[in-house]
Amino acid sequence: MSRRVEWAKRALKTVCRLDRPTRDRITAGIEALAESSEGDIRRLQGAPGETYRLRIGTWRVLFTYIDDSIILILEIGPRGDVYKK
Repeated sequence: MSRRVEWAKRALKTVCRLDRPTRDRITAGIEALAESSEGDIRRLQGAPGETYRLRIGTWRVLFTYIDDSIILILEIGPRGDVYKK
């Protein structure tokens, strides 16, 4: 079951600024998530709505499921900084 991936403006801006190896690792992790829900995925406690995080090394990808066929990437950042608001 393949899901479509949509990007929030903030997440897209962050991923475009990354160096090529890191960007490739993150996009590969997101593609695996969309294809088969693979990866280190956890639901965030205390976050509004149904927000999840995908761990890719020291980077975190915050996302939510719009419905069964769409994943919305909310934010991408280093492990410690992505959770701070």
